[in-house]
Amino acid sequence: MMTSAKRSKPPANHALRYCWGGRFNASNNVGWHEHVETELVAVHAGRCRINVDGQKLDGERGALFILPAGVPQYQETLEPSKTTFIGLLAPAELFDDSSRVLTIAPEDPVFGWIEQLCDGPLLQPPMSDDVTLRLLEILLRRIGEFDE
Repeated sequence: MMTSAKRSKPPANHALRYCWGGRFNASNNVGWHEHVETELVAVHAGRCRINVDGQKLDGERGALFILPAGVPQYQETLEPSKTTFIGLLAPAELFDDSSRVLTIAPEDPVFGWIEQLCDGPLLQPPMSDDVTLRLLEILLRRIGEFDE
């Protein structure tokens, strides 16, 4: 079991950037791993617990996990779960990537925006870089409103 919370830092002076996205629809756990990017995980169904940075964060439908760059994480799937996740780079002055889980109404646009970002590269034609960046900015601003 990995217990270290040592962070591997993203590139210095990085600009806001969408990096990757995907979906989880299963009942298995997700083993210890870490990303250079900040990860946002939106829970659409089920229940899961993410162990990160010495914390155990629980979430169910309507939860949004914020998982910091460079910190090992492990997902315990407490019941079959459906999530959408994205990886991003954001300057610290724009977004606080500290470990936390927010409870957001499932109908809030945050969840739709995460879906759109995840699907953007798959669209024909793909979502433009400018549209992706603007959508990411709006998403992070909205998440910031929940932190106030």
